[in-house]
Amino acid sequence: MLFLGVNEFGEDHIDGKYRYDFDIEVNGNMFDIEALADITIYAFEIYTFRDEYQENERAQIWTKKGSYVGFEEFEELWTTAMGATVAKFNKERIVLELDYPVRMLANETQAFYVAIEG
Repeated sequence: MLFLGVNEFGEDHIDGKYRYDFDIEVNGNMFDIEALADITIYAFEIYTFRDEYQENERAQIWTKKGSYVGFEEFEELWTTAMGATVAKFNKERIVLELDYPVRMLANETQAFYVAIEG
């Protein structure tokens, strides 16, 4: 698992990564989804940027029931929902299909961590 962290969306940008409150670099975004109705999540869409030295990268999605808050550094409490090597495109959408659908009932919270290694 890549180290978990909460993206600060642009503050202290360093070489394509972000520096976080606990002073390390991470490669992803951690967020909660709160279902207003029963839903099933099959995939996420991301955008990547192609560079001259790397055309592929490893993408991973981790998940857990409940919020990510307070569980950012507890890898053993998270489950891998998807892992694959994906081609990088220049500002184009990439669909990351989950290995299994995540079903949520109304009023449930599910945490996700979408990480890019590379």
